[in-house]
Amino acid sequence: MTDVLSDVLNHLDLRSLRCTRLEAAGSWSLRFSLRTTLKFVAVMKGQAWLIPDGQEAVHLCEGDAFFLANAAGYVIASDPALTPRDGLKAFDWEAGETACFGGDDTIMLGGGFDVHGGPIDFLLKAMPNAIQISAQDQSATALRLSLSLLNSELESPKVGNDAASKSLADVMLVHALRIYALGDGCRSAAWLNGLASPQIRQALELMHGNPEHAWTVGELASAVGMSRSSFARAFSAKVGQPPLGYLTHWRLERACAALRKGVEPMSRIAQAASYGSESAFGLAFKRQFGISPGRYRKDKTGTDRSRAVIGP
Repeated sequence: MTDVLSDVLNHLDLRSLRCTRLEAAGSWSLRFSLRTTLKFVAVMKGQAWLIPDGQEAVHLCEGDAFFLANAAGYVIASDPALTPRDGLKAFDWEAGETACFGGDDTIMLGGGFDVHGGPIDFLLKAMPNAIQISAQDQSATALRLSLSLLNSELESPKVGNDAASKSLADVMLVHALRIYALGDGCRSAAWLNGLASPQIRQALELMHGNPEHAWTVGELASAVGMSRSSFARAFSAKVGQPPLGYLTHWRLERACAALRKGVEPMSRIAQAASYGSESAFGLAFKRQFGISPGRYRKDKTGTDRSRAVIGP
């Protein structure tokens, strides 16, 4: 069976950017206004307040991690009442990845991720704007280990530090999304939430494993041991789309990845997306993404996002 989460992340090509470390004591408050797709903050020692733009302040304790999607920026502080200073200007980037403010009563890690592949909405629409993972969460052992290793890399840089820290951040993100997807929280319907249901996850695995196959609702239902009507109802409730609607959406997401590579002919990409003609494919693609596949290929081929500076 195909691992659905890995399949999505591989097609999006979501990568970590620069990770940083903060040591602080006394009174301090820092604002970070970042354009990255997804951000994280984790407290390795002590405590701090996190104030995402437009949201209530959140108190983070040692071992807590917080992930932000669709957020323009945030403040981290010893006291939410303090006036923040510009966090990026507070770092001496030539000195390394750690910023120091009067001591190490609090130690935090921060970083971000950006997409280099297909449209990121496929992931962001399946996530809440914020995910908080408590130090007390029994399912977060691997996440905490990843953070500990990342902290070690940033605290004492060695040869290969940049590659190691980015790889550890990527692993940490997978653990965080896994915790969220398989958790018991009440969330809106989305494909990520469907992974928590064994039968719905199995259906998603089948579609991701062979997206070019002419799946029917009855065939999928039979494969996961459900009646057609029960499966269709359960899938829509969990994922927020009917099974074949989701399959169409994912085929178009895969088409984005193929277009970005700029190698396959448009006719082959249309066929792989299960469209009998380039014109039908073009209409569906523009309806989904608001841009023609030809324009998308022209805009994306050979381009890359600039690397942003990320703070805790």
